[in-house]
Amino acid sequence: REELGLFEEQFDNPIKIGAIMGISYFVGSFTPIIPYFFTTSWVALIASLLIGIGSLFTLGAGKTKLTKTHWLKSGLETMGIGTAAAAIGYLLGSLASWIT
Repeated sequence: REELGLFEEQFDNPIKIGAIMGISYFVGSFTPIIPYFFTTSWVALIASLLIGIGSLFTLGAGKTKLTKTHWLKSGLETMGIGTAAAAIGYLLGSLASWIT
């Protein structure tokens, strides 16, 4: 079996993986809304955008521990893709509200 590269599949505990995903989702989605608890809407919006963009950069730079790429390149790439996705989502939402 080893000569053919066949190994028994091993799976992680699905409850553990689910808990990790749930906690990660909660932290990632809660962090940008924190400014709305403490300040007015426009200030909170700017703070939320900065927190979100900073979090994307930090996540991209942090993943280099696994990918072995340059931290700055990875951070900027993740930040750019996430920011572009948010901008496109905002524009599509604005377009949809304009149409209806």
